[in-house]
Amino acid sequence: MDSRFIILKKFLSRLNFNSPNVSGTLFYGEGNGCLNIYMDTNYFPVGKNEKYYQVDLTIRQMCEKEGMNPVFKFVVVYSALVSLNEDLEKDEISRIMKVDVPQLLYDNARKIVANITAESGFPIVVMRDHAFSLPENKENDEDVDFDTLDCNRLAEECMRREGYKYYYRFIAPIEYAHPEYEGFGDDFWTLFFQLLIGDFASTCVIEHSQDSFPALIFSLENYDCENVMNLSVDEVKSLAIRLMGRRENLISCIDVFAQENVDDDFFETLSSDGLISRSDFFELYGCSEDAEEDDCDDEDSDFEDNIFKLLHTNTDDAEDEGDGDDDVEEDVSCREVLDSMYSKILDCDMMTILYRM
Repeated sequence: MDSRFIILKKFLSRLNFNSPNVSGTLFYGEGNGCLNIYMDTNYFPVGKNEKYYQVDLTIRQMCEKEGMNPVFKFVVVYSALVSLNEDLEKDEISRIMKVDVPQLLYDNARKIVANITAESGFPIVVMRDHAFSLPENKENDEDVDFDTLDCNRLAEECMRREGYKYYYRFIAPIEYAHPEYEGFGDDFWTLFFQLLIGDFASTCVIEHSQDSFPALIFSLENYDCENVMNLSVDEVKSLAIRLMGRRENLISCIDVFAQENVDDDFFETLSSDGLISRSDFFELYGCSEDAEEDDCDDEDSDFEDNIFKLLHTNTDDAEDEGDGDDDVEEDVSCREVLDSMYSKILDCDMMTILYRM
């Protein structure tokens, strides 16, 4: 038993199972299906005394069948009321709430998943053993002194760059739930939102909350379905370096791309209100939507090498099956880059439109 905390109560706080097309699924037979499982941990203090916390372990499942709408969607939130036995540092509290307690909740949560799917008429879902852990800092961050890192200044410098001016500023921000750490201003958290959602390697979801601002849930590198609200100070700083400070990150590549391609005169004619149109965004970079491919492609080889890596960051580590020949990197066209950039802008607009209204 861990002497640092006590679990006072475990309880089921949310359960939702939706299968909108059972008869159609059964009619079309087994077919090829895909089950996606996402897990998220969240915690927050209960009452004015910071001794008590509620920890939520959320498991989301969606089963999809080829050529059809989702077969079923399933959300279970299994929770615990936790009491700390001693005064602890924030990072140690974070580890207890995001690793130790969820590990103790996991067996009960997956039993609920198995029981519900067993009664659903679909094959039972048995979740594998899972070891919870905190994301590790990347090697590139080891030489950064987090104690002296000025994230507000880093954000100010980032917002003066071409990559922000000609891309990230088009990603419409909203007020969202984030930690209130000392040394992180409103501008930093706005930029943090834009950079997370706009990164080619990230997957983000906005979750509604009845009691506070909506939550920003993201997956990026070692972070899987992570709630920004639950990030520790060092995790926020590590991500700030990843998104703003490295030479080979997305904003650095777009700095080069914009310097080579952006039409400044056209930029001055754009309205700052509302979603930029796809045609205007392409025109900004001198690449008409209906232009020939060659008319758009003047970027240098260094940019192509870097942007290729960023565009394909989400691909699996496993190599494609082949005949053993050396891999050949495809040329990355201007149109492909702009498609990826505009898709991120459009996705954000769709996710945030209700909150902005």
